[in-house]
Amino acid sequence: SWRESAYNCTACGACTDVSPLEIPNWYTALLMRRILHYTGMNIPDVEKWAENTKKIGNAMGIDKTQWENNAKSAGLSVDQKDAEILYVPSALEAQDINILSQIGIIAQGLRSKLTVSSEISDIGYYAYFAGDFEAARTQFTKIYEEAKKLNAKKILTSDGAGLFFLRWQGPKSLHYNPEIRVEHLTETVYNEMEKRNVKLDKADINDDITVHDSEFLSRLGGVEKPPREVLKAIIPKFKEPKQKPSSYSLFTCGHHLELINEKKEIVSKMRAYVVGQLGNLAKAVVTLDPNCKLSLENAVKENQGISKVYYYTEILAKAIKS
Repeated sequence: SWRESAYNCTACGACTDVSPLEIPNWYTALLMRRILHYTGMNIPDVEKWAENTKKIGNAMGIDKTQWENNAKSAGLSVDQKDAEILYVPSALEAQDINILSQIGIIAQGLRSKLTVSSEISDIGYYAYFAGDFEAARTQFTKIYEEAKKLNAKKILTSDGAGLFFLRWQGPKSLHYNPEIRVEHLTETVYNEMEKRNVKLDKADINDDITVHDSEFLSRLGGVEKPPREVLKAIIPKFKEPKQKPSSYSLFTCGHHLELINEKKEIVSKMRAYVVGQLGNLAKAVVTLDPNCKLSLENAVKENQGISKVYYYTEILAKAIKS
């Protein structure tokens, strides 16, 4: 069915790489979702993302009070003007105090003044994935305007998909140049590594660890070298895949489809391919996108071939020195 086909795609972009005409079929799937959204035929789980984004600015339903409490519990500054960095979490990261705390530790290691906005607890791409481009555009605009309001010099995201949407798809969809730098956290750390402005040790971790690259960060976002170089610097026993991060021969995970109950069976089958590939390198995997983290954690729960999942901020927070 139309609905089934539209949500059998993770929008990873590999189809474009192998198409002789470079046809972006991943975007066709999003346009199909847009029609489902406007005809009232969308998957209820997904439609909730769009509704929550419009009503409270967070696809997972985290309201402003809860977000502020999470940020403060993690030790992050809130609404600090003239900070160097405005950190923008994705909806999944905004509800994870461990990740938020790790961001604070990393910012200290970078000697960077970092703030979050009480108004921004989500990037907005879940609404885009739901076919409600308007709700997503409103959120993108709100982020760019909040950065100007706080006089931040840079927007920072730790989410691979977040980088793609805030640096590329958001401005393209809005026909707008935000005139502020958007970086993924691994880019910021890598740049400071190159300048020798930050000290990174090997983290105290004994596992053999490979990486599941974020397709949105690498293939669609164009960021390949920084994540791999940072991971090589901080993981003692890093088992690097031979393929480039953007390679279409690296299988995708379930990404945001993991959040859709209706898709559990097919997502599990999809996930088995990437886990089989990763498991040949190591039984522990580090991810660069919270949706990938969720997907591979589900692989561990289903005993699909890996035993542990790290989010890269956990390892980076152990390795970075003030």
